[in-house]
Amino acid sequence: MKQPQGFVDLLSGLHQDPLTGITSLEDLASTALLAVRSADRPVLRTYLAALCAEMTAAEIKGVLNRGKTDLVFDTKSASTFLKAVLDQLSPRL
Repeated sequence: MKQPQGFVDLLSGLHQDPLTGITSLEDLASTALLAVRSADRPVLRTYLAALCAEMTAAEIKGVLNRGKTDLVFDTKSASTFLKAVLDQLSPRL
C-alpha cells in the first residue's frame, strides 16, 4: 500500500522539536496533525483506517518505525497513536 503524502507529513511532524511538553499519545497525535495539510486529511483518514483494519499492531509498529521520525514506537503505542490520529481527523474533515 503506497503511503499518501498526508502520512509522510504526519510522520514528519514527529520530530523532537515540537514534542516538548507532550504528555499523551492524544497530544502527540494532535501535534503531528499540524504538519498535515487540510486537503490531505481525507486521504490520510482513509489510509489510516485501512492500516488499522488490515494490519496487526506489530505491523503498524513496523510501518511507523520505518518512517522518518525521531520516535520509536512499541507495539501498543503504535496502534494507540494511529487510533488517536483517526479520532482527531474525524471532526477536522
